[in-house]
Amino acid sequence: MMSERVYEVSLLGLEEVTKYLSPAAVEIYICSSWGQSEAGFRSEIRNFLSLRFGVKSKELPNPIYKRSISGRWISVSHCMDYGMVVISKFPIGCDIETTLKVNPKVIKRISHSLEGVTVYPNAAIWTAKEAAFKLLAHYKQPSSLSLIRLGDWRSIGCDAHFFTLKNIEEFGVFQLPFGMIFRFLLCCRCRTFGIVTGK
Repeated sequence: MMSERVYEVSLLGLEEVTKYLSPAAVEIYICSSWGQSEAGFRSEIRNFLSLRFGVKSKELPNPIYKRSISGRWISVSHCMDYGMVVISKFPIGCDIETTLKVNPKVIKRISHSLEGVTVYPNAAIWTAKEAAFKLLAHYKQPSSLSLIRLGDWRSIGCDAHFFTLKNIEEFGVFQLPFGMIFRFLLCCRCRTFGIVTGK
């Protein structure tokens, strides 16, 4: 049964994170059957959301992130072997990536000219940009990840980082969005995921 393979990621144990984000405001789910290598992974995600919201799959918006469902916003991401669904009380974006997959050439291509050099891992930068890009779909989404400028990076715990979007006015955002990046192990392979909120 699909529900046996869905893992809910709890923010309750991450004390630093809960200073910025209420665990009751965000639900994070990760599942191996939602990975791109799985046949029908998009249908699996829609089936999960159908069960979660108590609606028929055909009643879900298409694409899912374009509007809220029952007053909740949804963001979806997948890498080859895992997928991620984030459900929130406010607009949100998420991304999941295999940590070692992101190389420096990609980071150079997606970097904003005013970001400068960062000491943060490539996967953290990539997932932050992707999650921010998805959040901005609810505002004025840029044409390229390189137009998104991140800053104010700081560590908020073991393998967790906080950052903000620095050029929000260019995207019609009037509250300062912030994001968090987490690294974790699934099946002995490291994954990085990020969430960015417009809270």
